[in-house]
Amino acid sequence: MKINLILFITLSLALAVTGCKEKNITPEPELPATLDILHQNEAFGSTPFEVEYAGGQIPLSIVSNRDWKMVPLASYEVWATVYPTSGFKDESTQVYITVEPNYSERDRNMTIKFSTLDGTVTRSVNIKQYALILR
Repeated sequence: MKINLILFITLSLALAVTGCKEKNITPEPELPATLDILHQNEAFGSTPFEVEYAGGQIPLSIVSNRDWKMVPLASYEVWATVYPTSGFKDESTQVYITVEPNYSERDRNMTIKFSTLDGTVTRSVNIKQYALILR
């Protein structure tokens, strides 16, 4: 009985001593933030999307390794809406920009910005909409 008790105490102490060692776990380095905007599965440059006066919808895909959001538009830029306005990291999110008709006499331009939540990366989508021309 005493031998079992001594053996039990010895094993318990051995486990306690080895289990309490500090582990050197090196965290993986964080990758630089990325935010990619794709149209029809291809990245696009700074060329604006051209929309006819009747309006329309621009489908995009946004992929980022960080959570992201749309930067709010100015209050006078009410002729286009974006849905959804945010997304999660490591997901491809379908985003739709809906452009209202332009019945004015002038073309109009807008820049919609998307940014990682930490603000390290910002990408822009430029839109040019033509005016209604009556002849």
